[in-house]
Amino acid sequence: MLNKHFGAVRFVYNLALETKTFAYSTKQVTISRFQLNAQLTDSKKECMWLKEVNSQSLQSALVNLDSAYSQFFKGFADFPTFKRKHNKQSFQCPQNVLIDFKGGTVDPTLKVVVNNAGVQYNYNVAEASGNLNQINDEDTFSRQIGVKG
Repeated sequence: MLNKHFGAVRFVYNLALETKTFAYSTKQVTISRFQLNAQLTDSKKECMWLKEVNSQSLQSALVNLDSAYSQFFKGFADFPTFKRKHNKQSFQCPQNVLIDFKGGTVDPTLKVVVNNAGVQYNYNVAEASGNLNQINDEDTFSRQIGVKG
């Protein structure tokens, strides 16, 4: 399920980047994040597998792209590039993340948290947000969780 999240977020980010780049290069038109959100809704009708992952994670990809464009135009960063499968992968879960504080896995869609010994511990933190990264190895994940309150 984690690989589905990584792939779907990468797909949405790359599709939005291609859309923005094409619109500007051909028609000198700027597409807003809100227009891209509407495109995401249409994409879910065509690509049913996008419905299998957390929708807020997909929307966060559009927010990240918008931020990358802002940083570029302010002169703080290079032009945004397409995400690749073999680079660092990440996705964000802005709300309702189940957290295993005993060192296991965070999974916002399956609602199951299993620690390294295979024991299930569910902690539902209402005001939590999370960012899950995959670095190089398929089995190596780092977790960053922010909790308000």
